[in-house]
Amino acid sequence: MSSVDRQHYSMASATTGTTRLTGQAFSMGIATMVFALYLGKQQITPEVGSEFMQAMKLAFIILAVVYVVGVYASMSMGSK
Repeated sequence: MSSVDRQHYSMASATTGTTRLTGQAFSMGIATMVFALYLGKQQITPEVGSEFMQAMKLAFIILAVVYVVGVYASMSMGSK
């Protein structure tokens, strides 16, 4: 917010909120896809705990890579 003029605060806030919500939806989509690939239509029970944990680990790894790329892209823009 400090990089925009006071008269543009509402637009900057709306853009920030939209970006945040889009990122959350994207993350949930990736996590859901990974769980569907690992578990299929199985119900999550203690018997499929190891597959569930493998899916969770893969989802975290994929999303960590996406977040690191995002941080790098944000930092490479520099300050104005």
